[in-house]
Amino acid sequence: MNSRVAIVLLLSATMICAQWSEWAATANAPCSEDCGMYGVKVTHQRTCPTPGACPGDAEKKEKCGSKLCLFPKRTCTKGYIKGLVANKLQCVQKEESTTEMPTTP
Repeated sequence: MNSRVAIVLLLSATMICAQWSEWAATANAPCSEDCGMYGVKVTHQRTCPTPGACPGDAEKKEKCGSKLCLFPKRTCTKGYIKGLVANKLQCVQKEESTTEMPTTP
């Protein structure tokens, strides 16, 4: 067998068989913003043995930064409102709020 053909077959097999590793939680991932639920942080990561050969994302992310933002920034991002959580005002999703507070632009 020609060495070029063998290399092509090996690369093709690697790309077809490439599978993601298991999801691994990321401990103490920083939040990109500290208020208004404007931030995101990486909660889980996984790796692909052949970069670009695995479908989907390598990271799971979630919104973060629940404390209220100060003026002039909006208090909470779209889809979030001021709500009372454990006796603290925080940004919460609209349907999760137990005590709704008026928002400021």
